[in-house]
Amino acid sequence: MEQSNMAKFCIRLVIRLFRVTIGVVIFLLSAIGFISLLYPATRTALLSEWASVLHQILEFLHG
Repeated sequence: MEQSNMAKFCIRLVIRLFRVTIGVVIFLLSAIGFISLLYPATRTALLSEWASVLHQILEFLHG
């Protein structure tokens, strides 16, 4: 019985860590979005960075 309790504990721990990580990422992305709405210079810089990232991802996927 001790093995299954340890497995359940590990699985629950991984799920909690995953949820916290996703929550932090969503919070940071929303903060970045809010800041980009407030400051036009930041908005243009972020848009150019996102375009560059998207271009690199597409190049990676297509070879």
